[in-house]
Amino acid sequence: MSKEVNKEGCNVDEVGEDVDREGEDKEDDVELSLTGVALGNIVLKAMKKLNLNLENCISIGADACAVNISEKCGAVNEIKKEAKNAAMVLCMSHKLNSSLMKSSNIQSIQKVSNIIREVTKFFQNAHPKRSTALSKILGHKLKSLCDTRWVERHDSVLQFVADFPRIIEALNKVCKWNNRETAGKATVLIAALSSFDFVIGLFCLSDVLSLTRPLSVSLQKEDMDFANASQKIESLISVLADQRQEVEEKFKQIFTDATKLAEELNIEVKKPRTTGRQVRRENHDTSNCEDYFRVSMYIPLLENIIEDLKTRFSQEILEGFQLCSLLPKNIKDLTSNEITHLINCLIQRFCNLLKEAEKLLYLRLKGEMTHWQYFWKQKTTNISKENSEIPLTALETLELCDKDVYPTIHALLRILCTMCVTNASAERSFSTLRRLKTWLRTAMLQQRLVGLALLNIHHDIEVKPEDIIERFANLGAHRIVL
Repeated sequence: MSKEVNKEGCNVDEVGEDVDREGEDKEDDVELSLTGVALGNIVLKAMKKLNLNLENCISIGADACAVNISEKCGAVNEIKKEAKNAAMVLCMSHKLNSSLMKSSNIQSIQKVSNIIREVTKFFQNAHPKRSTALSKILGHKLKSLCDTRWVERHDSVLQFVADFPRIIEALNKVCKWNNRETAGKATVLIAALSSFDFVIGLFCLSDVLSLTRPLSVSLQKEDMDFANASQKIESLISVLADQRQEVEEKFKQIFTDATKLAEELNIEVKKPRTTGRQVRRENHDTSNCEDYFRVSMYIPLLENIIEDLKTRFSQEILEGFQLCSLLPKNIKDLTSNEITHLINCLIQRFCNLLKEAEKLLYLRLKGEMTHWQYFWKQKTTNISKENSEIPLTALETLELCDKDVYPTIHALLRILCTMCVTNASAERSFSTLRRLKTWLRTAMLQQRLVGLALLNIHHDIEVKPEDIIERFANLGAHRIVL
C-alpha cells in the first residue's frame, strides 16, 4: 500500500502525526490547575466526551476535603451547575476512617499507634538485615500502619497483637548486634513495648478495630448498595453502643487478656502515678488498675468514635433522601400520614429527574405506594409461614419489583441502587500508579500508562492473545501480513 509524498519528500501521514504531537505538546505546556473549579471542569469534560447525559446524574461521590465540597469553589459545586439533579454523597469509607481517627484524640491510644508505626518502620524492607531477622521468627513481614488504607490499619493492629511476643523476641536478638545504632534503637523500642500502658492500649484499640473491620471491608465491595451500607452502619453504631452500656463486663475480659500477656512477658501490671494537680495526661483517682484504664482509656475511645459516627452518619443520610423507606422492611409498617409525607419528600427531590408533572406524579405514586405496602404486608405473612426472609437490600428489592405494575417505584429503586456509596474502587488507581510510574518509566506516555494500569487493576479479566493480534491487525497497514 503506497503513501502520498509531498514535494519535500515527507509522508503526508507522518506530517499529520507531527502536527498532532505539536498540539499535544502545547496542551502539556499549559500549567495544570488543581483548584476545585478546575477539577470539576475536568470531570464535566470527561463525561461529555463519553456522551453521558448530565441530567441523569443522581449523585456525586466525594471525600470531605475542601477542594471538593467547598460551596464557593468546590469541584462538586462546579459539577452541579450542569448536573442539576445530582446530590453530593460523601464517601462512606472516608467517613468511617475519619471517625476512627478520633481514637488519636486520646493521648494513650495515639502513643500506641506511634509505637506500632516505629516498630514497623524499624523492620521495613529498607533494612533487609532487620526484616530478615524478623521473618525468621514470625515467618512473615509486619503490615504498615497506613493512615489512608484503613483496612490495612485494621490488619496491622490485629496482626501486631497476635505477634506481640515474637516481635519482642526479635528485638531482643537485634539488641545483641554489634551495630550500635541498630541495637540502641531496638533497646528503646523494647522499653516502649514493655510498658503496661502500651499493652492495655493495644488491646483496647484492637478490640474496637475488630468490630469496625467488617464494615470497612464490606463498604469497598463493588455490589454494595446504599441501603445495605446504611443498614451495616446502623448495626455498627448499635454494637458499639452496647459495648459502652456493658463497658465493665467487656473491659474486664480485655484487661484479663492484657494482664495474662503481660505476665508471660514479665511486664509489671501497674497504673501510672497520679497526683493532685496533673493536667498533661489522665489523672483519674481510682482504687485499682482495671478501673483506671477503663475510665481513662477504653470509655473515651468508645465515646469519641460513637459520637463521631452518629454525627457523620445522621439519620437523614442513612435514609438516602427517604429512598430507603421503600424497602419492604420499612414500607410495611408505615402509617397513612407517614406515607403521604414520604410521597411529598420523594416528589420534591426527584420530580425533575423523573420528568413528570408534580400532580400527575403524586397521583401515580400514591396509588403505587398503597399497592406496594399491601403487597409486602401479604408477602411478609406468607414468608413467615415458609420460613424465608424478606429482601433487605435495594438490589434484591429491585429484582422483585414489577416494572409494569410499579413503574415509579421501580425508577426510585433504581436511583437508590445507583447512588454512590464509596469512592474506594476509583481510588485503587492511585496505588496502581505508584507501582507503574516508577523512576525507570518516567518517559512513559499516557496511552501506554493507561493500558498498563487497566491490565493491573483488572487482572482478573482473561485476555486472549488471539483477540490482541486481531485488534492489532485492524489498526492499519503493517509490513507483515497478519
